[in-house]
Amino acid sequence: MVLDSLKNAKLYACLGERFEKAFDFLLNTDLNSLPVGKMELDGKKLYVAVSEYETKDILPDFEAHDDYADIQVIISGNERIDWCERRDCYETVAYNPEKDIVRNNTDKAFTGLKIKAGQFAIFFPEDAHRPNLTDGEKKSVKKAVVKVLLH
Repeated sequence: MVLDSLKNAKLYACLGERFEKAFDFLLNTDLNSLPVGKMELDGKKLYVAVSEYETKDILPDFEAHDDYADIQVIISGNERIDWCERRDCYETVAYNPEKDIVRNNTDKAFTGLKIKAGQFAIFFPEDAHRPNLTDGEKKSVKKAVVKVLLH
């Protein structure tokens, strides 16, 4: 898991060509003007999903992915994303290979990441995460999630 500011995004090009393309897109696009919905950047290998929502008090499950890494970028507003190591979780909903998602939960400690506009978090397959949560009070959030195929 990585938490950083978009101004440092170029540091993560070393993660591979798809990450480099993803951060080039994020740094060279007016993110505020992006419409809600999905946009392919390189077919199924690299795409972005933009959403707008109100943060939630709590969500029941964490999620994790086998095939993709998430780069979750807060465009406006702020939220909390809970994080824990996937190996410390137990499965609550079986892995869905078509959607590349498993729902899980944990009885162990987890970390609440407070993320504001202009910051991003990268979640790898080893990272269970529970996004879209309030950071004290409900907020309207606009977020881009770049999905990076890892193989």
